[in-house]
Amino acid sequence: MPFGFGKSAEEKQQDALRKEQLAVEEQRRATSLESLARGGIPVEATKRLQNARLLDGSFFTSDLSVNEFLLARQTKLRPISQVMGSSAYHVGWRFIDWYTPSGELSVPTTAINHARSLALGRMGQEASLLGAHVVAGVRPQLQRYEWSAGMIEFSFVGTAMRFEGMEPAPLPALTNLSGQDVWKLYASGHWPLGVVAGSSVYHAVPSWNQRMSSSWGGWNNQELTDFTAGLYAARHLATRHLHEGGLELGCSGIVGMSIQQEEEEYEVRGSNDNERTDMIFTFHAMGTAITERAPQHTIPPIRQTIDLRRETAAVVRTLA
Repeated sequence: MPFGFGKSAEEKQQDALRKEQLAVEEQRRATSLESLARGGIPVEATKRLQNARLLDGSFFTSDLSVNEFLLARQTKLRPISQVMGSSAYHVGWRFIDWYTPSGELSVPTTAINHARSLALGRMGQEASLLGAHVVAGVRPQLQRYEWSAGMIEFSFVGTAMRFEGMEPAPLPALTNLSGQDVWKLYASGHWPLGVVAGSSVYHAVPSWNQRMSSSWGGWNNQELTDFTAGLYAARHLATRHLHEGGLELGCSGIVGMSIQQEEEEYEVRGSNDNERTDMIFTFHAMGTAITERAPQHTIPPIRQTIDLRRETAAVVRTLA
């Protein structure tokens, strides 16, 4: 633009267009943040999933194995798309001093369970937008970052699937079972209600006797009973949180159970230069809550047989 001259009409129009685009982007960002604050998903993710539903299964992405995909081709179970749910969460300060007794640490325990609940809820919303009945192969991933103390990220990935001829589900069932196992459940007259999980962060304090035996008799074989008791307590509390989630869904049982364990040494200083080493145990338990369907919904199992009446043996599918 020459010195002393104002902007041309074309430049003014371009500036106005840029401002309008920035305003739209800012509004979209604000709407996405509001949705995330309510436990929802971003606006762009919603649009992407709505467009994917319009494809009506003509193209899909999944993490199914080849065997699972071939089984889906033979049954009424159809993969739609890969879905995910995530939550980045800041864990509050945990207070531990010399006088803190053994017990569950409520602040990190609540944070982990809430972060996982938000991530699973967002996965369910993605599957619902796709018109899915079930999400198979739900896999968790919990990450911690050195560059941000106290931050955790829960992520889940799975494959949204639909049963042909079944009425739309108000809320898709999430399951950590494989696609093959989902079909086995369905064929046997059962149905997954959802993923249930529970975590517990437990602080185990060694007694004076254990500290003394470790200090003066460390060369002898011995069980550290206070830490053993802490392990059992952490596992019990994690599975109790899981069972409570299953009861809320009204399930008849939980299948596909998996347990993960973490441990951390925690140095504590007291008065008169006293020191001790505590242990912090973290247990994660996860499974699929199921319920029994009406007996008439049981489907005869699919079996493979070899037809010996032909010169070339061929594998055919027959119903039992």
